[in-house]
Amino acid sequence: MFIVPLGSVENYDSHLGLGTDFIIPDKIVELLERKVDILSILVMPFGMVDHHMNFPGTFSIGHEGLFLIMTKITE
Repeated sequence: MFIVPLGSVENYDSHLGLGTDFIIPDKIVELLERKVDILSILVMPFGMVDHHMNFPGTFSIGHEGLFLIMTKITE
């Protein structure tokens, strides 16, 4: 079994750092690997975050982009 940790690059304004949403899943999977026999690949830092596009630094690949990338990874 393998896990693809998903995250996003979105800006929450000044109260959270840019990258929070891919740093946390990466750490969770790292801790999980110590307890369960799994393989994880690098965190996928891009997601669908159109709702934060008004904040500088946010990057969204949309639903279709995320679906395509995840399909290619899992094939």
